[in-house]
Amino acid sequence: MRNPAHIGEPRDQAWRDRAACKGSDLDWFPTPTQDASAQLAVCRGCRVIAACRRDADATEAPGLECYGIRGGETPVMRMARRGTYMRRRGA
Repeated sequence: MRNPAHIGEPRDQAWRDRAACKGSDLDWFPTPTQDASAQLAVCRGCRVIAACRRDADATEAPGLECYGIRGGETPVMRMARRGTYMRRRGA
């Protein structure tokens, strides 16, 4: 479980240099109606998928809408795994 006190603090981001998506021309922020299968396929073969997922969990506020493919999951997949619902910021 993430600790909200750590939101916004510097974190080790060295794993990003080893990410399979680095330098990719794919759109990593597709709309919910766009097909994200190509992005998810890249993630499945990524050696830092767990670090990417932990980063998403540590930086996205619970219950608020999140964006982008992170850690091999779409925003809907992340919310389902966390058991949370989406709410727009400011709503």
